[in-house]
Amino acid sequence: MQPQTLLFHLSGLFPQRLHIVRLGLLLIAMITTSMQLIAQEYFYYYKGKKQPLTLNTDYAYIVAPGSIGDVQQLNAMLNSKAVSTKLNRIEQTRTLKSVDANLPPQGFWGELKLQNKLSSTQYHSYLNQLKGAGFKIASPYFSNAAEKKIGLTQYFYVKIKSANDIALLQKFARDNKAVVVGQNQFMPLWFTLSTTEASTKNALQLANSFYESGLFTYAEPDLMTENDATAPNDPLYASQWGLSNTGLYGGTVGTDVNAEAAWELTKGSRDVIVAVLDEGIEMTHPDLAGNIFGTGFDSESGTSPALVLGNHGTACAGIIGAIQDNNVGVTGVAPNTRLMSVSNSLLGTPLSRQKRADGINWAWMNGASVISNSWGSGVAYAVIDDAIDNALTNGRGGLGTIVVFASGNNNAGVSYPANSNPDIVVVGAMSECGQRKSPTSCDGETTWGSNFGPTLDVVAPGVLMPTTDRQGAGSGYNSGSAIHPGNNGTWLASDFADTNYTTWFNGTSSATPVVAGVAALILSVNPCLTHDEVEDIIEASAQKVGGYAYAVSAGRPNGTWFNQMGYGLVDAEAAVQDALDLLPSKSGFDLFTKDRPFDTGVEPNADTGPMWISEDIWVRRNADGGASHQNPEYKTSSPNAVYVRITNRGRLTSTCANLSLYFTKASTGLVWPTHWSNYFQATSAGSILHGDKINTVSIPEIAPGASYVVEIPWFPPNPSDFDADIHHFCLLSRIESPSDPMFNEQNGVGVSINVKNNNNIAWKNVSVLDEESDGSEAGTAVFIRNVERKESYLALRFFDRGFKENFKIRFFERGGQAIITGDKYFMERLKTAKISGSVKQLDEKTILIYGADAAIGALLVKPKETFLIQLKTKIDLAEGEETVLDVFQQNENTKALEGGERFIIRPGKDQKGLAIIADDKRSTITTYPNPVKDELTVKYTTSTESSVVKISVNALYNTSKQSVLFEGKRQRGDHQEQFNVKSLPKGIYLITIQVDDQVLTERFVIE
Repeated sequence: MQPQTLLFHLSGLFPQRLHIVRLGLLLIAMITTSMQLIAQEYFYYYKGKKQPLTLNTDYAYIVAPGSIGDVQQLNAMLNSKAVSTKLNRIEQTRTLKSVDANLPPQGFWGELKLQNKLSSTQYHSYLNQLKGAGFKIASPYFSNAAEKKIGLTQYFYVKIKSANDIALLQKFARDNKAVVVGQNQFMPLWFTLSTTEASTKNALQLANSFYESGLFTYAEPDLMTENDATAPNDPLYASQWGLSNTGLYGGTVGTDVNAEAAWELTKGSRDVIVAVLDEGIEMTHPDLAGNIFGTGFDSESGTSPALVLGNHGTACAGIIGAIQDNNVGVTGVAPNTRLMSVSNSLLGTPLSRQKRADGINWAWMNGASVISNSWGSGVAYAVIDDAIDNALTNGRGGLGTIVVFASGNNNAGVSYPANSNPDIVVVGAMSECGQRKSPTSCDGETTWGSNFGPTLDVVAPGVLMPTTDRQGAGSGYNSGSAIHPGNNGTWLASDFADTNYTTWFNGTSSATPVVAGVAALILSVNPCLTHDEVEDIIEASAQKVGGYAYAVSAGRPNGTWFNQMGYGLVDAEAAVQDALDLLPSKSGFDLFTKDRPFDTGVEPNADTGPMWISEDIWVRRNADGGASHQNPEYKTSSPNAVYVRITNRGRLTSTCANLSLYFTKASTGLVWPTHWSNYFQATSAGSILHGDKINTVSIPEIAPGASYVVEIPWFPPNPSDFDADIHHFCLLSRIESPSDPMFNEQNGVGVSINVKNNNNIAWKNVSVLDEESDGSEAGTAVFIRNVERKESYLALRFFDRGFKENFKIRFFERGGQAIITGDKYFMERLKTAKISGSVKQLDEKTILIYGADAAIGALLVKPKETFLIQLKTKIDLAEGEETVLDVFQQNENTKALEGGERFIIRPGKDQKGLAIIADDKRSTITTYPNPVKDELTVKYTTSTESSVVKISVNALYNTSKQSVLFEGKRQRGDHQEQFNVKSLPKGIYLITIQVDDQVLTERFVIE
């Protein structure tokens, strides 16, 4: 075909673009490439084996020209030859670490539905016409045995053989006119690449070329499938027969998971977290909110919090962990477990496989004990396989996260990824009569069947499953009027009138969370089991239902097995009992973490000093194994590391022990578990997570008298989420073992009591005031809280001598001073308090502390009341010197220490310019109001007749962009400036005043 013939055809599609004749030579090259593609076999490589594909000429994938931003514009450009069925902005996840500087603009991707049937030759010619007409990318669609519609994007994934091969990857990409989009932060050997407008091959061809070169471990194209959720769209639900089958809907009485008997043993544990990798959980649902863990993760954007991208995730979550005995809705299989939302679009989108892998990696790295996956993929990916293997190998501190997958709903062989790894727990669906769900099973649903075959492990109830639905009419599956064709041709009652719930959820999507819930019950009674042991228990305890010919089978060591039912119906009660039977019988070991440097582990600790200064807990901003404590740093590219030292003071080697780590915003008053578990607090940005579990990891065996340091990755919260305070968090570690139980742990009391009584629990509330650490330190925030349920009177004290510690430099003796800026509530209450010692009120919101005898006593604090103070320190220290200031809260009646904070003070690059406040002269910076909306007032003092003053402001995490508010000279004395900040975005800012050679900084929030 001649170029002008192609252009003639193209003119009908794009009448406004007849000027493209000059592209004729380019089209000749494209035709050559197209003919090569037509002649070749369609396939991609998965772990070295060719995976066949068939061309689907009904659709095309495009990246639109830069001028196109909506479907109407695109369809106008396409004329009548094709119609756009999708147009979405390309979102590259933030979990990719940038490698190449010059990346193509992202723009919009779209799916085109061709209006006429084309031959393969015509189809490839049409794709070339699209590229010649200005579309940046035009790629084909395919199909395979599992999926009818598979789109090829511009992306592909490559796993290099070693970390030294990055340069090789970049060169190979350049030679093939591709670009390296980024490096996967969770799996650094994996890279995402993209074709460009200059590429002569599409992503499928390039991936194959990369793999066939022999230079790389894997190379796979990014293929989209239409819908990866395993739940069919049919309305199927009526009641919770799967938990207790009484014969409802004609079912077989007693054919259920024995949930009620299991609940006599356990209803789960809040230390066990089940991640739901799906379309996101509606975390405000009244039947789920109390069991939500943290804020979750959105794998589409690579950021927190998780989003709600569809109905599917909320329905799966309810089956696992809906709250029990709350007089609303339904109950989950493990109603006391915690739910982690990992949101992902189950519709095919560019980079969706990388994003699925990111979601799996993020889940296990952030504490998921179990990952429930009610989704499948029509194409297999090593990038997903590696993520699953990471979870199975590294999750739960090396014991392995339990990964549960749906077998699929095609009434055929087990689908991918369920069939990709023998350590995955593969779940099929069962009818209410104990049959494999098939088009002929008793439920009457003739449109689908549960997948089966050699890799199937167990089955669970999978039809007519009531569960939580997205709230409100018009959201979710329940429209309030649906009916369902029941067994024997009858019709079942309509769906729930309460549209927060549905009886419509079914498929292996609903069976999978049942088994995930059972796994959570198992781990709640025996958290030291490996993932292999949990899988063995689930399989060996399964019920042989349905009258099938279960038999001993090769490669199936956990009892009799049948290819349509696996080992049979999961049995929650028997599985929990088996887990209890595997608990270690021996005791005689005693693990502890020091509360203080001189703690010996005796319970209770007879010392009356502070319990929040553990040196056995410390933070490093990178997992570098360093031994000194640093303030945590917010970053998305890599985690901080928390280190906890554990010592065995017993006579036997320890076994079966885990370590749970919690964080909360620091306060002098903290209650267990209120402030440490799913603790949200209202802020100007809404309800923000202030405290929760970080992770639970396994403790290896520790010999008598020996110690072991556990490393736990931690992604601290984003400081911009909070009204005050950059990095200030308390940490709490808890050693959990059936053979080393807690000693007199109480709920609803100040955490200091539990730490004092129990050597399994340690507390760290230590901040480093060191400008060198982040270049911006100007103080920190402290919460003052009442830990009692009644009105209390507190005393705040300031101490520089340590507690049985010998500090070389004492803060106040060196001339150190602390400046406290209180919120309006604190300052109002201060009017009735008793102030004594070295305390001086400087103005309506600022107090100076300049001696160890300083005390603020008789401070009235009401139940659940919280005050916020900002504390700064000023002291002259030489390089290498260090001092300590303790601020603690004491009950005026009992004199007991209720909590406090230690500040380790080191010299920093801004510290040298800070002036000490004397009684007759002070040189400070005060800003108010804080937070501020419109106008910020700044007060400061100059000490010379003609001081050079510069006032500037910059966002805390964008220090390179500095705005100068004032620059000039001021005479000696007090000054006040007012600045309009209405035009600045919301966030945390630093305001800096330079007076001659003196520099002072203050942090403020724009709301």
